[in-house]
Amino acid sequence: SEQALFDLAHRRQKKYLWEELRARRDDFPEVLRVLDDLRGQTDFLRPYDLIDRILTRHEGRRLLIGRLGPEAEDGINALLQQALAYEQSAVPSLTGFLEWARSDNLKIKRAPDSAGETLRVMTVHGSKGLEAPVVILPDCAEPDTKLRDDLFADDDGPMWKAGADALPPRQQAVIDTAKEKAAQEKDRLLYVAMTRAEKWLIVAAAGELGKSGEAWYDKVARGMEESGPERFTFDFGDLGSGEGLRLGLSDWTHLPLDMAEKPAPAPVDLPAALLAPAPDPVAAAKSLSPSDLGGAKALPGAAGDAEDLAKARGTALHHLLENLAPLPADHRAGAADSLCTQMETDPDLILVTPLLPEIRDEALAVLEAPALAQVFAPDALAEVPVTADLTGLGRMHGIIDRLLIAPDRITAVDFKSNRTVPASAEQVPEGILRQMGAYAAALAQVYPGRHIDTALVWTASAHYMPLPHDLVTQALGRAAAS
Repeated sequence: SEQALFDLAHRRQKKYLWEELRARRDDFPEVLRVLDDLRGQTDFLRPYDLIDRILTRHEGRRLLIGRLGPEAEDGINALLQQALAYEQSAVPSLTGFLEWARSDNLKIKRAPDSAGETLRVMTVHGSKGLEAPVVILPDCAEPDTKLRDDLFADDDGPMWKAGADALPPRQQAVIDTAKEKAAQEKDRLLYVAMTRAEKWLIVAAAGELGKSGEAWYDKVARGMEESGPERFTFDFGDLGSGEGLRLGLSDWTHLPLDMAEKPAPAPVDLPAALLAPAPDPVAAAKSLSPSDLGGAKALPGAAGDAEDLAKARGTALHHLLENLAPLPADHRAGAADSLCTQMETDPDLILVTPLLPEIRDEALAVLEAPALAQVFAPDALAEVPVTADLTGLGRMHGIIDRLLIAPDRITAVDFKSNRTVPASAEQVPEGILRQMGAYAAALAQVYPGRHIDTALVWTASAHYMPLPHDLVTQALGRAAAS
């Protein structure tokens, strides 16, 4: 509920609302159940399927229409249509859909029925062209007449808004003209609002009316005073009473009450499948990482860093390669220095802080190697997420460092920062071969009919090493067998 959300946000001790919600899981078990289910599916469902899951499995459509009325149906269907339109023009992902929808600036407008047994809340702009037996203008107090713009213009050109105590005559004239136009627009809106009522117009205000007399409440009151109104005490029940003006008939108790019964809707026989409760959702299987398939990650007896230091080195190196690759060659050195300065304050990279100059030089050497130009070509994709169900292993989710896409073949490239580099593909450690085999199997599902290649870039020597397909496939088979 709105009150529960306010209490959760207003009184939270943690910085993020999501953390506070998880900390109070016992207070919101149903909310967490729905959110956990949706979070578990975001990597595997298209945006349309995810929205449909919210609307159907979690009864979002029923709840929205119950809260907002039948008019919400149009907005729900428009959202689903937008999700389908997005999926026809881009690789479907939730993040991509949200960014696409945000930049699209789409507005859905619905022309509601002009009459009916419906209570509608809308702006004056939205009410244009509509009528209703009773119209209430609840907020007609002191208007906000401030000009929000910082730039103004006249025939001589634009100007920046100065302070109220330092306005030159030219700017004062422009501001006075802008305020006059805004006042005229407010008067036009008042006319629109008042003419929406067929039978009864109620004008109210809460708070200060101001001293200018420009509040809509004041303007309507002046018009009524000229028309000979009746002073009347309005009874608001438990809220008390208040003095006001009344013009015309407002006591309708003497009119006959239309109690004509509406015909009952014809019964509809629904299939039993639609009446049966939805099955309990099945928990999504935990995804494996390609680096967790077992096997050694380095050559036996090879010189190298401790495990924590090696991971930190690899993270820093990947960060540099990912961010420096798109830059022009003559800009990379300066950008590398800036990135290293930022990484010095990263607590996850504290182990490699003394080694950042060495890692910087290694990344630049890799980027400048002529043999690796294709890997860092402008059309190569970086940090590509891939998810697939692998036979004997289950669902796998990983990130491919570089992906090269050609009409007839796909090449997955992974960076390795091992200090000792194998002399040939046959000497590559088992764990790395299994990882690349998982990438090959996943890409074969994404790109059926294309030849799938895998390769490694050993950053210590800036060496490109293709891996035979049978070699990585057999290694993946050993992982599944174990």
